[in-house]
Amino acid sequence: MRRWLLVFLILIAFGRGVLGLGAKSLWWDESLSLHRAHQDLSTILSNQITLTDNLQQVITVDNHPPLYFLLLGLVVRILGKTEFALRFLSLACAVLTVPLLYVTARRLIPRGHVAGLAAAALGALSPMYLWYGQEARMYTMLAFLSLLSFYLYIRAFFDSSQKRTGWIAAYVGVSALLVLTHYLGALLIIAEAVGLAVMLVRGKASRRVAIAAIVLLLAVSLGSLFNASRSMPADTDQLGFRFIPLLELLRDLLNSFSLGLSVDAVS
Repeated sequence: MRRWLLVFLILIAFGRGVLGLGAKSLWWDESLSLHRAHQDLSTILSNQITLTDNLQQVITVDNHPPLYFLLLGLVVRILGKTEFALRFLSLACAVLTVPLLYVTARRLIPRGHVAGLAAAALGALSPMYLWYGQEARMYTMLAFLSLLSFYLYIRAFFDSSQKRTGWIAAYVGVSALLVLTHYLGALLIIAEAVGLAVMLVRGKASRRVAIAAIVLLLAVSLGSLFNASRSMPADTDQLGFRFIPLLELLRDLLNSFSLGLSVDAVS
């Protein structure tokens, strides 16, 4: 019965997402996704994009790593470049998150079938997952890989009944994919590394395994953040374009998640 309920929730998530998936025109960020997906392999990996105002062109650097765009390029080459095809990868990640919520909740809570179904239901009915599942951007892929990283983290370091080598290898691999999808994924990996360090201090983890995992995780996350800072575009005074400094971006981000976008943070 539980399996059928889970299947039903997965079908709900897919049905809600696929309905009207290609109905809306692309907005600006989605057009950038299409632009990057159509580039050759070396250009996608370089994170370079060409912006134009029909008067001149500026070659700049996208502030998102390349993994999503590599996969999106494969999808559009198979399914075409319609709005439906461009957004299908996002929908797939949103739908896959539903069963992953179920198994993660079950792993956290003993005999947590009810908790698992509740978590899956929240994912299947979430307005936010529906919104981003119908957008040709990397955010549902970020959510899916973040949750998968956390699930593998639990299996690798908190499940003593399993052989850990395979789970640790899978965890480190998914964590690398996470930061290749969005640089902010490094924040989750750093938090998980801190958790391992706490376990090591308390003597609840193998010293050699924990230290090796922490070093790998910090190398992946800090390397990703270093690459993000190194590849930030330089200032430009060309007509039609304005460079936005990092501190201004951080100020606007803080303002958006505290007072709201309608508040003038400068004044």
